[in-house]
Amino acid sequence: METVQAKPATHPLFIAAAGSLIIFSAMGSAAIMGWLPRSGAEPAANVSLAPAASAPAPVAVIPAADPAPRVIVRAEPRPKPRADTRPAVRETVHPAVTESAAVHPSDTRRAEEERLMVADARVSPPVRSLPPVCGDCGVIESVNEIEKVGEGSGLGAVAGGVVGAIAGKQVGGGRGRNVMSVVGALGGAYAGHQIEKNARKVKSYDVTIRFEDGSTRTLSQSTPPAWRAGDRVRLVNGIIQPNA
Repeated sequence: METVQAKPATHPLFIAAAGSLIIFSAMGSAAIMGWLPRSGAEPAANVSLAPAASAPAPVAVIPAADPAPRVIVRAEPRPKPRADTRPAVRETVHPAVTESAAVHPSDTRRAEEERLMVADARVSPPVRSLPPVCGDCGVIESVNEIEKVGEGSGLGAVAGGVVGAIAGKQVGGGRGRNVMSVVGALGGAYAGHQIEKNARKVKSYDVTIRFEDGSTRTLSQSTPPAWRAGDRVRLVNGIIQPNA
């Protein structure tokens, strides 16, 4: 045998709460959508604005302008011209001075300078033309003698050594004679070499010329020159000649 269980009944308060919630939600949605009529504030505003719009605007009253005054012109008789009793004055016409005819200070100064230049040209002596510069003409500046010692050929040393050895052998005796012979040979060789060099010494002469253009040149010769310092000479093909 099956047992039938009865379902519990819903409480009436729950049903009433659900119904009121549904009604409140429906009214809020209608108010948001604009389905419900609004309050009466707008008609009052329209009523308050109507009297202000119906009031007539004030009209400005412009006063009428006064009529212009009438001007009466009377014709008076024209006076007769009087005769001019003053003496006639003759006007003197002066010629106009143009800018070109006026004398400027600069023109006066220029004329004075030209006059002075002409006067100086008359007073100053004529300029003498200088003769052309001679490139080969000049003056003897110095004459120097140069002595050069000759070179030995060895014959003087040999001859001096022999003579010295003989002379040294004559001094002393025994082994001392041999020593003196060697010393004499060495001394004689040196003396003979110097004597040979002095016998072969050479003399030369350097002549220095200063030309008119300021340059100098030195010539060397083996014979004694006939020139002295201060002589005027001329160089022709490397040879010194007198320049009268």
